[in-house]
Amino acid sequence: TAACRVRDEQADERSLQFKADGIADTQATVCIAAGSAPVEVLINGKPAERSQYDYADGMLRLRFANSVDAIPVEVRFGP
Repeated sequence: TAACRVRDEQADERSLQFKADGIADTQATVCIAAGSAPVEVLINGKPAERSQYDYADGMLRLRFANSVDAIPVEVRFGP
């Protein structure tokens, strides 16, 4: 597991978008303070599997394969 660089963050009331890159062949981990669980998580334009994220105690944790190329991530929250 490794951290990743997060950049180009954009957020509004219902979503958070950013790009992540890191060391190839490692697992990225991103922690996000969030007031509620997401309704959808997209990693590189595809819906994340439930095993790739969890939400507890106001903290959303994402896990996905790192890449030296930027990977777009979008977290969508309900109304």
